[in-house]
Amino acid sequence: MTAPEGTAPVVCIGYGPAGIGLAAALTDLSYQPHREPHEGGVAGQAVYLERQAEAAWQPELMIAGTDIQHHYLRDFGTPRDPHTRFGFVNYLHAKNRFYEFTARSGYPERVEWDDYCRWVAERVDGLRHFGATVRAVHRDTAANGARPAYRVEYRDEATRRDHSIVTPAVVVATGYAPHIPAEFEVDDRRVFHSDRYLSGITALEPPRSIAVVGAAQTAGEIILDLRQRFPDAAVHSIVRNNGFSMYDLGHFVNRAYWPHERAAFAAYPAEIRAEVYAGQARTNYAAVDPDVSTALYNDWYRGRVLGAQRLHLHIRSASRIIETSPAAITLDITDRYTGGHRDRIGVDAVILCTGYVQPRIPEVLAPIAAGFAVDSDGEPVVDPIGQIRYLDGGHESGIYLHGVAERQLGIGSAASFSLLAVRSGDIAESLVTATRPLPTATASA
Repeated sequence: MTAPEGTAPVVCIGYGPAGIGLAAALTDLSYQPHREPHEGGVAGQAVYLERQAEAAWQPELMIAGTDIQHHYLRDFGTPRDPHTRFGFVNYLHAKNRFYEFTARSGYPERVEWDDYCRWVAERVDGLRHFGATVRAVHRDTAANGARPAYRVEYRDEATRRDHSIVTPAVVVATGYAPHIPAEFEVDDRRVFHSDRYLSGITALEPPRSIAVVGAAQTAGEIILDLRQRFPDAAVHSIVRNNGFSMYDLGHFVNRAYWPHERAAFAAYPAEIRAEVYAGQARTNYAAVDPDVSTALYNDWYRGRVLGAQRLHLHIRSASRIIETSPAAITLDITDRYTGGHRDRIGVDAVILCTGYVQPRIPEVLAPIAAGFAVDSDGEPVVDPIGQIRYLDGGHESGIYLHGVAERQLGIGSAASFSLLAVRSGDIAESLVTATRPLPTATASA
C-alpha cells in the first residue's frame, strides 16, 4: 500500500526494525477487545515512509553462519505482550519450522532473523510507502486544533514527485548514520563502510590484500568471511585498542536492557548520563562475542603454525589513507598513543567497520528544532518514552525518537532488539490514548 495525500494520525519516518516494531504494537492494540476496530483507527491509518525499496534487516551483513546477539524471545512483540501475533515463535509456527528450530543450538542465524523481520513487516496494519525520502518536518500553521500539527515532506523516488502529509504525531525511526572518519573520506569504490559490505565486496576483483578498520562484532565477522572468500589474500586488521575485546556479558550490567532502566537513566543530568552510558557501552559496542573471538584467534594462530600468516593484526594503531591509485590504496599506520610510524601498506580494498553516529538532532527535524528543550549537551530533552519536550513546556510535542535516543534513555534505546518491543508498545499506547484530533489542513503534492 502507498501513502495517501492529506492527513494521517501518525507518520513514522523509517520502516526498519523500529518502524516495524511500532506497526506491530499498534496492530496488536487495535485487535484487543476494548480497543477500536482494527479496520480503522491509528493502526490502519498510520503511514510509514521508508527510503529503501523494501523492509529488511541489515541486508548487507547476511554473512553465512553469522547469528544474532540477543535472545530470540526479545522479538517484535513477546516482551510487550506474550499473546502477540508477531512473536518469533508465531513466525516459526507459520513457517512450519518450530520443532526443527528447537532441535538446533545457539541463536537464530541472521538470514532467519531477516526473514522473520520481513514476515512481520508484511502482516502489520498501516500504509507503507517505500522509496520515499523524507526531506523535512515543518510545523503546519494552517492546521486547526489545540495541539501542534506537522507537515512531513517527502519525495517519491520512483516518480520524482514531492508530496506532504499533515499529522499531529511524528515518529523518527531512521536509525543511525554510518561513521566515516575524515582519514578515509575518499571518492573510491574500493573504500566503503560495512553498511554496504556485501555489495561492496562482490563488486571488487578478487583482492590480494584487504584492510579492515575496527574491532567490533561486525569487523570480526567480516574478517572471518574474507578469510573464507579469499583464503590466499592478506587481511590487515587495524584496531585502536589492544585487540579484539569480548562483550561485557555480565548478568547485572546487562540489566541496562531491562525496561525500568530507561526512566532511571533519563532522570540523570546529562553529564552523569554520559558516565553511566560509558559503563553500558561494552555490552554492545567495540567488542565481539566469544565465538567470533575464538575463531579469529584460531585463524591467526593457524597462520603462525603454518608459517604463512594471512591475518595481520595492527593493534593500538591509527591509520589513514595517504594515496589511491589503480594499483593500490596506500595506508599509513602509526602508534595511536605516541604517533610513531609503524607501517605503510598497500591494499586492494579498505572496509570501514567504524560504527554509526546518533545525530544530535535528526536532520529531518532541523526546521522545528529551535522549539525543542535541550540539555547541557545540546541533546533534545525527551520523556521516558522518547517524546521530545518543547521549550514552553505547555503541551506535548507529538514528536517521538524511536531507536535514536540512546544518549537520552540509555543503551537499550539504541538499535538493539532487546527493548524494541517495549519501546514500540509505549509509543503506541501514547499515540492511541492521547487526544490528538486529525488536523484539518490538506497536504499538498
